Amino acid sequence: MQGTGKQKEQAIELSSPSAIYDTISQELTKVIDSTSADSSEPELKDVSQKTRSQLQELQHSLENQLSELQSNADWDTFTIAFYGETGAGKSTLIETLRILLEEPTKKATQKVFEATYSSYVDAQSALTHLQQDLEESTLKLHKLEEQLKAIDDNHEKSRRELEVEYQEIEAPILSELEKLGTSLESKEQVVRELSQKEQQLTSAVHNKRQQASLWQKLILLFKKLPEEVELTSLQNQLTEATQQVEATRQQFNAQQSKNEHIQHERAKKLDGLQRKTRDAKSELLSQKAAIKAQQQALFDEEQQLEASLEEKHAELVNSADGEIIGNGQPDFTQQTQRYDFTVNGQHFALLDVPGIEGKEGQVVHEIEKAVQTAHAVFYVTNKPVSLHLKAPCVSTWALISKAQYH
Repeated sequence: MQGTGKQKEQAIELSSPSAIYDTISQELTKVIDSTSADSSEPELKDVSQKTRSQLQELQHSLENQLSELQSNADWDTFTIAFYGETGAGKSTLIETLRILLEEPTKKATQKVFEATYSSYVDAQSALTHLQQDLEESTLKLHKLEEQLKAIDDNHEKSRRELEVEYQEIEAPILSELEKLGTSLESKEQVVRELSQKEQQLTSAVHNKRQQASLWQKLILLFKKLPEEVELTSLQNQLTEATQQVEATRQQFNAQQSKNEHIQHERAKKLDGLQRKTRDAKSELLSQKAAIKAQQQALFDEEQQLEASLEEKHAELVNSADGEIIGNGQPDFTQQTQRYDFTVNGQHFALLDVPGIEGKEGQVVHEIEKAVQTAHAVFYVTNKPVSLHLKAPCVSTWALISKAQYH
């Protein structure tokens, strides 16, 4: 057995680090082979066969474990696993080491963070200036609204003053028109009555002359009928009444023309007032439309900047220091995270292993694989407990074999 031990020690010394797995398997084979010698004693032979069978089962199981260990092992980089309870601070410890030792991926994310933060600050500054521009445009719109209202108020005031002015001018004209209209209607009624009487007298005279005898007709050559005398007087009255109607009508038409002229002047002044108001508002309305268009563009830009800020904020959260640190909830870390370092030419790696609290069935494979890979394991806890492995999935053989090697 001493010779075998020397051969094992010599094999380990001569082989590469990864050859330790083959050496262990070979040594176990030798032990199994040593039990295969035939014995003349039946009982010893039976015990030897049982022992060899058990050792073969052990060898098969061990070879499976060694194969898994060998596939996960990394002998070129010293690997340290941080393993323990959820919320004990292992991710915080690893994040601190990443920052202090300037781990490459951490430096890369810090550069991303710095660039994103600078862009975020610029976008925030641009948003602040844009919001100031929006406030200024709102103030300008408010002032324009006040100016437009003042123009409308002045227009309404001028219109009312113009209406009052022309009402004062129109009042006597309309009053005179009303009087002349009443007088004209009265005189026209007189003319109509006189004309009717004239027709009646003319008809009476005509009838009497037609019915007169020859003697009476001779007398009528030198003497007029009473009806004829009355008719002559009536015709004189009719002529005078007709002249009065014509004179009154001329006065009425003249007054009406005067009123139409006043109406025309008033409409002309109102139109001028309306045109002046429209011209005064036109420039202000153009300014208002331009400011509203500018304001809409500012609103659109504001929405784009706010969306950009949200995206940059999400990028900052993703690239900020401490992104690997959990929130206290179980199973925050569900996959082993590896971080490689080089310090003074020495390569080593840190493994952030999932916590053992929570749904351990989901992370048991990750924990076992990480422990098999690691050359050293730090058990992190926030409670005063004795140092021992809490999860049955941890391969004690992996720790023992690597400890023996190192």
